[in-house]
Amino acid sequence: MELSPSLKKLCPFCDKQVDTINYIEHISSHQDTDPQLTNNGTDTEKKEDCEPSLMLQTGECSKCLKQISSDLIRLFPCNHSFCIKCISRMAQDGLKAQKKLTCLIDTCSYQLKKRDIKRLPIEQRYCVQLLRLLSEERIQCQKCLFYFSDEQIDEHEEICSGRDSLIPCEKCS
Repeated sequence: MELSPSLKKLCPFCDKQVDTINYIEHISSHQDTDPQLTNNGTDTEKKEDCEPSLMLQTGECSKCLKQISSDLIRLFPCNHSFCIKCISRMAQDGLKAQKKLTCLIDTCSYQLKKRDIKRLPIEQRYCVQLLRLLSEERIQCQKCLFYFSDEQIDEHEEICSGRDSLIPCEKCS
């Protein structure tokens, strides 16, 4: 995807709009100045305003399998890492299909939440469209298979004990 210099992206660390031409350099400056961002997510204490689901790190993209050392790579909460190119393609494909975003690995069912989308290194207009799309849909809990709004799912998943703890109705028992 070719980006013109006038387009801006939201920095996931300082929430500033940055010209796309300076984006990689700007993100890298955060990594250089904050030692907590260079530990590949191994510290238990993270910078509070930085989502651990999308911390900077280097390694292999789980989708295209390219080694990313000089570029940026993102770690999703499902522990799969993706390069910016694959993330951008995922966002564009999701918007074209009008589908909520899920992990790029076929066998993984992790659905990106609002906080994940806000931290993606994509153009602001794509971010707004994806957030609008997500707010219209409900997310399924992988333990009990019930659907919840994006605002409710995190709290529910923390206390959900799965389908085994559900009481079946008269028809199901």
